[in-house]
Amino acid sequence: MIDLAKKGQSWELMQVREVHCGASGIWRYHATSLVNLYSFIGEGSIVWAFSHVRECVRLGQRVSIGEHCYIGEGVEIGDDSRVGNGVSVWSGVTIGQRVFVGPHVCFANDKHPRIGEEWEPLKTVVKDDVSIGVGAIILPGLTIGKGATIGAGAIVTRDIMPGETWMGIPARMVERGEVPA
Repeated sequence: MIDLAKKGQSWELMQVREVHCGASGIWRYHATSLVNLYSFIGEGSIVWAFSHVRECVRLGQRVSIGEHCYIGEGVEIGDDSRVGNGVSVWSGVTIGQRVFVGPHVCFANDKHPRIGEEWEPLKTVVKDDVSIGVGAIILPGLTIGKGATIGAGAIVTRDIMPGETWMGIPARMVERGEVPA
């Protein structure tokens, strides 16, 4: 048995594998993650342990998907974004560049879910430079403006304008800030 502590390595790093793909460059994934072959993963991106990236997902360059995440069909996540552990990003969601999504955030995509009925996922758009706190819930069909901040545990039920800070249940605007350039 190898003592990883003595070798200065961790189990997690030893389980990470590199993918050399001409179209998207080199990206990495943990051996326990599931990444669909019909997704596009940008150069320098990483998908951590026990995460599932579905088909037709587009991850930009240098995107980090934390452990135990679910990234639904057709989701797009822009360059330099970070998705924390335990996040659910369901179909219909587009996340911009340099977005921080805290641990255990959930993006919903259906306002009235019913078993056995046909439905289309509602589109949710998160613009660039947004920060979403731990455990926030984003209801479907909303737009979160550039540079907005959403507090931990907030339940977002309406569109958020650029630069605003929202907190609470339901989320309410607490500050109008500057929009990053």
